[in-house]
Amino acid sequence: MSRGVESASSSLRDGIGLSALLVVALAVRAFAWSRTVVLFNDGPIFLAMAEAVSRGQGEALLQHPYHPLYPVLIALVGVGPIPLETAAVAVSILGGLLAVIGIFVFVRHAFDRELAWMAAWAVALHPWAVDFSSDVMSDGLYAGFYLLGFAAMVRLIDEPTPRRALACGGWAGLAYLVRPEGIELLAFAAILLAVRSLRAPQIRLRALGAGLVLLISGAALIAPLVLAVGIETGDYALTRKKSLVQLASGSPATQPPARIPEPATEPSRKDQGEGREPGVRLPLPESAVRADAPGAERPPRSPGGLVAAILRSWATSLAAFRFELLGFALVGLWLTRADRRIAREGALGL
Repeated sequence: MSRGVESASSSLRDGIGLSALLVVALAVRAFAWSRTVVLFNDGPIFLAMAEAVSRGQGEALLQHPYHPLYPVLIALVGVGPIPLETAAVAVSILGGLLAVIGIFVFVRHAFDRELAWMAAWAVALHPWAVDFSSDVMSDGLYAGFYLLGFAAMVRLIDEPTPRRALACGGWAGLAYLVRPEGIELLAFAAILLAVRSLRAPQIRLRALGAGLVLLISGAALIAPLVLAVGIETGDYALTRKKSLVQLASGSPATQPPARIPEPATEPSRKDQGEGREPGVRLPLPESAVRADAPGAERPPRSPGGLVAAILRSWATSLAAFRFELLGFALVGLWLTRADRRIAREGALGL
């Protein structure tokens, strides 16, 4: 069998197997949603933003610190008899499926098919991955776009081409429209591409062309949002969400205080839905509402307070870590001990 025929046969098998895995991942997430009784904290906020889109209140969406793509997709899916809540979960599940595809493509290109299938099954069934892609939250959609962009970035660095640069910039731009952290992928890709061209002078011209395509494709998605938000609010910034420095120092959000609802009043479901009057502001995330409220547990407004906030975040992450999973990781490393490089085993363990 020729190499081309063997490669086509392998790709066909992978396509069929990946399709079956996506069906399993979809079923698991749909079942998880059916057992969910309480929305994620930001769920009502995203639903209110989607309602604003449905009612044509684009200015309210642009004034909100959250990025708009997730609620816009919710509004597009939630047409006719489909409730916005169901539409939101459908978009989140779609993001979870994209994440499975992204991790499979990346690991197969960087390592091999065997590890790619193990990684894809892990993302498809891991409780945390299922949790954030089966609720009304933007993390699932962001993870899907980001992992697809990361896979495209790895391929781009290995072999710079305009097509791969377009894919990487496009996925990074879409990730940014969901969450501001998506722009980091665009920056990393540009930096790594520059380093690659310095180490391999023979590809500098191709790397330069690919870099231009990368930046233009990313800017084509990022710039319109920045300009629209700037025109609406006068704040020309990559994001209006509070940064870690702002959260640690307790500094106010970028939006004017007049637009922040009083912390004592919680918007009712009626206020968020059909009963909202034109001009009423959308509910803000809890961190923005309580940024200047009194709180004895808040770190001081100083560099030391920033360090304290980072340490608290780290302690919270350790408290949520599932140490019993280390046993499964060790078993996985043991099963792959034969004819495996240490680096590959370490990647599987991670």
